[in-house]
Amino acid sequence: MANEADRVLSDNVTAPNSALIYTYTMTTSPQSIRTLVLWTLWPLVVLCVLVMLMAGFMWFFSTLLFTPELIADMRLDPAFERWPAELWELILEMPTLMLVTFVAALVTLVICIGGLLRTRWGYWGLVASFWLGVPLNLLGIIWHWRFMDRVFPALSALLADYGVPGGESGYWSAQLSGVMFGLVFAVGFGLTARQLQRPEVNAYFNRATNPKAPS
Repeated sequence: MANEADRVLSDNVTAPNSALIYTYTMTTSPQSIRTLVLWTLWPLVVLCVLVMLMAGFMWFFSTLLFTPELIADMRLDPAFERWPAELWELILEMPTLMLVTFVAALVTLVICIGGLLRTRWGYWGLVASFWLGVPLNLLGIIWHWRFMDRVFPALSALLADYGVPGGESGYWSAQLSGVMFGLVFAVGFGLTARQLQRPEVNAYFNRATNPKAPS
């Protein structure tokens, strides 16, 4: 009985440790690292292509239709006189914003291709991109908060004309949604960057220059 009790106690103590060792082995094995990298890069490739298509279309649309002359005429129209000035500024800057978005997506796509080819520049480009995404998302929270703070009163009044409720609840819903999404993406980018900087992941990207690196 004593031996049986000792065996059960030993199993109960070592089982969690065995699970931890198994999990660590799975997450650091070459196949797991490869899966981590591919599941990080291929969705990014698809996202970059979609963003480039969207940005290209929006750039063409805004450049062709929303010319400075047309915007000036629209601002004189009584139907648009209640639009906040920040919205007009955003419309005027839309071609530039879409061009910047297109270029950023293109650069990210090139980096992802470098990562899929397991090049060192692709690896460091990925690490830098994800770390850069952390402060950019945090700055985006501040920008969104200030922008909504300025335009929401006018937008709420405009929406009320069409029977769409706004008010205090709508304001806080918009602001807190911006904060939530910004924080989620900032944390996600930071965690992904840390995963990429693990030694075993770093070694995976040495394959192009070091044949002994894990496959």
